[in-house]
Amino acid sequence: MESARPIHRESSPPITHGGKKWLRISAAIFGMLLSVVLAVAIVMQEGHRLWNRDSHGHLYSPLLRKK
Repeated sequence: MESARPIHRESSPPITHGGKKWLRISAAIFGMLLSVVLAVAIVMQEGHRLWNRDSHGHLYSPLLRKK
C-alpha cells in the first residue's frame, strides 16, 4: 500500500527560502528595464529636436543641412 501514504511536501523548498534571491533578481531586472526605458525616452526626445525626417523618411540633421 505504497500509494496510501500521504505525499511528503518537505521535498519542495519553502517559498521564503529563495524569496530574497528572487527579489534581488527581479529588482535588478526591473532596474535594467527602467534604465533602458529612460535612455530610449531621452534619445527619442533629443532625437526629435536634433534630427528631422525628409520626405523619403531618411534621417538628417538640420545642422548638416545646406541652406
